Amino acid sequence: MRFFVFNGPPFYIAMLNQKTGWYYAQSLNNCYKVITETGGITQQQGDALCKSSSGQLASIHSAEENRIVSELSSIGQVQTNYQTLTGGIRTGVNPITYGWSDGTPFDYQNWATTQPDNRNNAQACLQIWASNNTNLDFRSFIQKWDDAECGAKFLNVICKITLGGGGKTTPSNGKHCGGRTTAKPLSNCPSDWIYLQETGNCYRAVTQAGGVDYEQADALCKSNGGQLVSIHSDKENELVYELSTMGQVNTLYHTLIGGVKIGAGQNDFGWSDGSPFDYQNWAPTPDAKSCIQMWSSNYTGLAGFDFNPYITKWDDASCNAKYLNAVCKLVSKKSSTTLKTPSCPSDWHYEAGLKNCYKVITKSGGINFDQANIDCKALGGELASIHSAEENQLINSLTTTGKNLTAGAMTLIGGQRTGPNPGDWRWVDNSAWDYTSWISIGPNNYAGVQNCIQVLSSNIVNPPAWYEVGNWDDLECSYLYLNAVCKRIAF
Repeated sequence: MRFFVFNGPPFYIAMLNQKTGWYYAQSLNNCYKVITETGGITQQQGDALCKSSSGQLASIHSAEENRIVSELSSIGQVQTNYQTLTGGIRTGVNPITYGWSDGTPFDYQNWATTQPDNRNNAQACLQIWASNNTNLDFRSFIQKWDDAECGAKFLNVICKITLGGGGKTTPSNGKHCGGRTTAKPLSNCPSDWIYLQETGNCYRAVTQAGGVDYEQADALCKSNGGQLVSIHSDKENELVYELSTMGQVNTLYHTLIGGVKIGAGQNDFGWSDGSPFDYQNWAPTPDAKSCIQMWSSNYTGLAGFDFNPYITKWDDASCNAKYLNAVCKLVSKKSSTTLKTPSCPSDWHYEAGLKNCYKVITKSGGINFDQANIDCKALGGELASIHSAEENQLINSLTTTGKNLTAGAMTLIGGQRTGPNPGDWRWVDNSAWDYTSWISIGPNNYAGVQNCIQVLSSNIVNPPAWYEVGNWDDLECSYLYLNAVCKRIAF
């Protein structure tokens, strides 16, 4: 007899002992073991082998457990329909009357189409099609159930030891996987998080209707006790992909992770949780944006373009884009320090209520839109967008000179005209256009060339009647402004 596990366990399963072959699934608080023999195993043989290892043929009670059992027992390409035997047993004449041999409730099912059919009234056992039968196009059946003859020779069987509880419960002292190896207490993950043994941390994907931008994803992660994920190894990168992939999609904004721009250089990134930026997996697509996403799914928007080489790779992207999802990380006390308080580079202003960083820039003689836009991006930010009266007041307080100036362009922000109508505006950081503070006469697009926005942040000598300190005015982008404001996410 030999113990066989194909290509190692899924990333969310912890190997307890190389000799006994048992794996521990922390989220379910169960142990699993795959057994095979030359020539295959019948139900009677599998039942005896599991019991001799202090377990029983596996029962399955959730989609998560079905996935774990399938991935542990898969052996890739095969040429047989008799694959992984579980503990399912027919309990009545009706083809769909099944139970589990360990006596647990039959409270979850994942039958393949038209199954169970009890062909020739001879099929009373339950198998999982865990591998791809190359004699057929079998991919749509993988991880599905089928009834089969109990006397058939199955590729393998899967055994299970139920330790009790799940999610927040870890194996108690005295409980054993396989009767020999005590299951070490692992970091307690909430029931909807996945545990990675290599890091000792917990992970989950989050999203909401319409997608998530950086601020929304950061808030979702923190509301669940974690932070946007930092990635420090190939295995951690692969787990983030497994949690977030959505198959085929028609957007280039996939999975947001916790990387943020922290300097002017193209590769000046850091993790928002404050951990070292000691691993990278970039795609060859740099474009000077301020957040990091993983391309986790297959983009189908370009006909004839093979996107597969980019999957699991990183891309710098706008922090204000709407991503399909984001991945959070819950760091165990043993593996890291406490969660980091958001902060900014030393020469930026951090505003805790807005969770953003702000920097006023200028040049001798003034600064126009093109130069300010370049400078803000080089600093890891964008020309500032404004989304509330509070933020507008902050911009004014940061830029006012406190004295009466001669007439001239004041403080440049990141608004850009998109059309001839008064409401045709956008923010260059692609955030929502959800707040305005125009002067009373509004943007008038004088001579049809006023495509930028200034904040009237300082008093001037002999101001005209329309001049309202603190409000906005449209103006030519080529003007030399007194200053400009950059903005970036706190990290």
